[in-house]
Amino acid sequence: MDNGTHQKLTILSIADSISPKLLSESELQRWVKEMLLAEDALKALEMLDDRGHEIDLILMGTFLPPPIAGRQVNGFFLSEFIKDKGFKAAIVMLSNVDMTLLKETQKKYKPIIDAFYRKPLTKQEFKELIKGYVLKKINMGKE
Repeated sequence: MDNGTHQKLTILSIADSISPKLLSESELQRWVKEMLLAEDALKALEMLDDRGHEIDLILMGTFLPPPIAGRQVNGFFLSEFIKDKGFKAAIVMLSNVDMTLLKETQKKYKPIIDAFYRKPLTKQEFKELIKGYVLKKINMGKE
């Protein structure tokens, strides 16, 4: 990518979806404009209400703290809610469940969740994930 087309992402990471060590990689700074961290689903919804139009990518796990009204909030429910509210950010689900189960789940949620990755991500996997969404953003800007 040349500097003329170089885009950066605003990313919302919910709960412990990404290791702080990966987020601090200086190499990622060339693709990440801003990393917003929400400690739970409620904080994530507040951030989306305030800045949802700026967020390009949402990273979340399958289960999110805290329980709301006594029920555990999961990433699938939150993803559906985010899309129903009209937010355009890509959603990436990070999970430590079995890959076979993850692939079956991906088939069901593909219209809502853009990609599934197994946790923990390596530095290289995270870098490729971010680069892929930067390229997608550039290509969308050309349409």
